[in-house]
Amino acid sequence: MKDKKKIYTDVFYYGSETDWKRVINHGRTLIRFKKVKDYQKQLDKSFKRIIEHRNYLFYEIFNQEPDNNIIFPVHIKRITENICGKENSIKRYTDIHPIDILKMNETLKKSISINTINSSSRILHILIDIHLSPKILINKYSVTRQLYEQISLLIKQQYYKSIIHPGEMVGPVSAQSIGEPATQMTLNTFHFAGVSAKSNVTRGIPRLRELLHVTKNIKAPSDTIYLHREYAVDKNKAQFIKNKLEFTRFRDIVLTCKIYYEPNNNSTLVEEDVGLVKLYKMFKDFENEDIEFIPWIIRFTFDKEK
Repeated sequence: MKDKKKIYTDVFYYGSETDWKRVINHGRTLIRFKKVKDYQKQLDKSFKRIIEHRNYLFYEIFNQEPDNNIIFPVHIKRITENICGKENSIKRYTDIHPIDILKMNETLKKSISINTINSSSRILHILIDIHLSPKILINKYSVTRQLYEQISLLIKQQYYKSIIHPGEMVGPVSAQSIGEPATQMTLNTFHFAGVSAKSNVTRGIPRLRELLHVTKNIKAPSDTIYLHREYAVDKNKAQFIKNKLEFTRFRDIVLTCKIYYEPNNNSTLVEEDVGLVKLYKMFKDFENEDIEFIPWIIRFTFDKEK
């Protein structure tokens, strides 16, 4: 139990021993934070609320069966990463302190409700307290006030967009939501009007089937290349690097390919390769390994300019 409590304190809790100069790297923000007299009480109260959320989920929602996933239409962690970047990927000067975040979280929770009688938003409030915890936002995402406002706005938009009326036929709507785009994807797969070169990327129903079935061997595998920050934020530099990346096949750089019969392993009949064979023989003498001799040699001539 102590180990679990330590995990929660490491992730969510700012204790009295916290070195605030290392946490808050913006001078004016640190001064504003120090002027809040009862900041430690508010932080303790916030952490106590996290523990209460944990007990509520564990004993009442999951029936004492641990589960790390809560299915909810608003994916707060994904929203945060899309706006702030991956965890610990970017370090910024944060102009917002933990008490500011707690107050803004409360404002966000009050602004999200279905009606005045019953807000029906307890799970969302729990997710806000967890994923928008001050320690997570500051330590892992280096959040700023502007970024937090973007996160808050997107959370509200996705929440109100997901609300449905009682009795809504969600099954047919879901089927239509998949079927209609899939039809368009099929059309886009086979018709390339105005496109000069057909793309090799899998589209349409085949691609949708790969996603739904989580196919291991996809037809057109791709790779994502992440650039250093100095190149990622500059469109011209990123475009320059993109132009340098090429899909090179062996036949693109080979001028000729010939097969020779070499009866002697220590010499060659090709005059151009005499020096290369001597160099190879020098390294071969150091290895002292018995290698089966094959008299047939494949000789490639490469295009040095490419």
